[in-house]
Amino acid sequence: MGTDSFVLAGILPQIAHGLHISTGAAGQTITAFALTYGLTAPFLAALTSRLPRKPLLAVALALFVLANLASAAAPNLPLLLTARVVAGLGAALYTPNASAAAAALAGPAARGRALSVILGGLTVGTVFGVPVGTAIGQHLSWEAGLVFVAAVGALALLGVLVVLPGLPIPPAIPLAQRFAVLANRRVVAMVAFMLLAGGGSIMVYTYTATVLG
Repeated sequence: MGTDSFVLAGILPQIAHGLHISTGAAGQTITAFALTYGLTAPFLAALTSRLPRKPLLAVALALFVLANLASAAAPNLPLLLTARVVAGLGAALYTPNASAAAAALAGPAARGRALSVILGGLTVGTVFGVPVGTAIGQHLSWEAGLVFVAAVGALALLGVLVVLPGLPIPPAIPLAQRFAVLANRRVVAMVAFMLLAGGGSIMVYTYTATVLG
């Protein structure tokens, strides 16, 4: 998920050239994925709270893999944007449930450590996966960069199917309760700060290939 969030930034010029569109238009592929990922995750977590964790994680990863393969095969911008939205849905379905699964496996005493592993995986995917995917996309083709992301997702899917044990279904948390935390002004202030800081840096990072070029 961390790799897929940013891998397109390094190969936007190749995408723009391959699809005969502007770099700005190609940048909307990152926007489509990020908005879908960020906005739908809380709702998907609530809607799927009563489903078994392991099959749910497997379906989410399978959707993610197929959407990335569809992105690589997209012949034009509208179809590429559609595939990126579907990939964002897979990521949004996977990440919260992966956190819930990790917390359930670790137990109350080690829950914080387990969640840090999940979040650390997103960071590792950005630090190591993005440069590899970008190098593949620049030296082979932008489509190959997305196939690389799909291959990593397929490996993760295999790991979930083989290694992850069956988990009990956690108690359902209503959507209203999930959003109740926004009544805390300190939380809202922190989220607003993170949105501005993240947006300010990611807007530049999205077009880093063009800026450095």
